[in-house]
Amino acid sequence: MGFENDSYEKVKVFRRFFNKNYPKIKNFSLKILKVEEDAEDVTQDIFIKYWERPDLWYGKESIDNLLFIIARNVIFNFLKRKSIFDNQLIELSDDSLGIQVSDWISPDDELQAEETRLLIQMTLEHMPEKRRHVFLMHKMEGLSAVQIAEKLDISVRTVEHHIYRAMVELKKVLFLLFFSHFV
Repeated sequence: MGFENDSYEKVKVFRRFFNKNYPKIKNFSLKILKVEEDAEDVTQDIFIKYWERPDLWYGKESIDNLLFIIARNVIFNFLKRKSIFDNQLIELSDDSLGIQVSDWISPDDELQAEETRLLIQMTLEHMPEKRRHVFLMHKMEGLSAVQIAEKLDISVRTVEHHIYRAMVELKKVLFLLFFSHFV
């Protein structure tokens, strides 16, 4: 890139890229994470990764799809580290977050988001009826395991097992989908 001997030029070019794109990525992170400090941390991690790879940002003044793909991956890794990934899988759809996909994401990314929604829907449809019903009562209606157990006249342990198995199935499918795009 020609930066080996001119670190001032590297800093100058990166600062322009950073100033133009940082607010968009932080806003994107905040919409998903919902906590200002977490969004700040994740966004900083994203730009540190970019700083280390000038070939990804040199000569680019505006945001590109790769930056959002990296942001999404860093956010998912952050959620996993905080052990809340299990509780957030379904809520991460752009509809529930209020994200306007067209503001930030290319048609290819919109297609991938639609594929993800369809894959989640198909996975839910192929679950045993009771598991799907329990899972949707928990996630969509916000009912606790105790409330579901009372409504369905089954044990709390059975409800917890259905929720756990549903999450395992969804995580497997989403893991394969997300990481198949990077192989």
